[in-house]
Amino acid sequence: MVRFGGGRYYVVRANALEDNLRLYHYDRRRRQLATADVKAPALGQWHTLRILPVGDHLQSWLAGRLLLDHHDTRSRAGQVGLWTKADSITAFDDLSIRGS
Repeated sequence: MVRFGGGRYYVVRANALEDNLRLYHYDRRRRQLATADVKAPALGQWHTLRILPVGDHLQSWLAGRLLLDHHDTRSRAGQVGLWTKADSITAFDDLSIRGS
């Protein structure tokens, strides 16, 4: 989750059940902004997800591959958070957050 503030935020979600990586914007309701088809990540292994929000530009990499490259002006600043859904078993390790 990036640019969290005032009830608005972006989420990049890797979904192994649907074999996709998606970018959503939330502002009291969910709006899908971008999607990429991906091979389901192998279970029981660590995976790297990178999100880079700069200005109105949001990019996301999975396993070192740039898969989402989107421009959106709704939210340009805010906090960072971790987000998961109940249909997943998720762990986070080696988290790195850098500001400008």
